[in-house]
Amino acid sequence: MGKIKFLTLIEHSFSSSSLYKNAFKKVLNSKSNLSFFVLGMLNGLLPCGFVYFFAITAASTADPLYGALVMAIFGISTIPAMFGLGFLASLTSATSFRNMMMSLASIAVILYGAYTIYNGYDYIVNPKKSLTECHT
Repeated sequence: MGKIKFLTLIEHSFSSSSLYKNAFKKVLNSKSNLSFFVLGMLNGLLPCGFVYFFAITAASTADPLYGALVMAIFGISTIPAMFGLGFLASLTSATSFRNMMMSLASIAVILYGAYTIYNGYDYIVNPKKSLTECHT
């Protein structure tokens, strides 16, 4: 929510570096098949919790095809949200609306983080229970 300045100071955004920007532009203009892979790798460096979550989920499949499927579903699923958010942002530029949305998003991320921590704790405490739930 922007209240803890220390966290924003230690977070480094690759997207603001000139090396990242130049590499991104070069890859976007490339017509090779390898450029799609490099573009995906560069996108993974953007500071976004949802991208990190899905990238880790894709890696945890331990299968390139399933991992690619996870990331493709994530990419397709974000299209409506991105267009919708862009549309809403263009309708209003009021600072109070932006602050309210940032607060709601912060609360949602905190709740999701708490849920994820709980799931990790529950798996550590009850590994057999968690495994049977996954396979049923």
